[in-house]
Amino acid sequence: MKKFKYRFSPLIWVLLSLAMLIAVCTTIINVLIIIDYANKGLQIDYTKIIVIFIAILFFAFIIVIIVNSNYEITQTELKTRLGFIVTGVKLKDIQEIVLFVKDKRLSVIFKDEEFTNIVISPLLFDDFIKSIKATAPHIIYTPYEPTNTEN
Repeated sequence: MKKFKYRFSPLIWVLLSLAMLIAVCTTIINVLIIIDYANKGLQIDYTKIIVIFIAILFFAFIIVIIVNSNYEITQTELKTRLGFIVTGVKLKDIQEIVLFVKDKRLSVIFKDEEFTNIVISPLLFDDFIKSIKATAPHIIYTPYEPTNTEN
């Protein structure tokens, strides 16, 4: 069983960071409002506590997505995990792995001609290919480099 960390694009990192910042700011602002209410002897608005709770859950959800997103090669499956969401495809249903050298893109092609891109660091491509071939030797590996006429 081998795991390969999902590689988020810079745009996704910015969006995840922005979402985390919003969750933290929401929590801080609502805590400060609750403290201000308490200092003034006012009754605490329970919606503020609910908002804090939701912001903390949202922050935790984003952390889970960042930490727990990967591809896992088991003896029988290629599993894709994005946070809490897990999907898998049987290795016997994979026909080919294509490495698009120029684009630095790795694709898995299934027997039904559907495909999916493997979003990992290009530095891990060779290790991924070796791992999946060691587990399922029937899978064809094709490095594709376009010729000058195809550019």
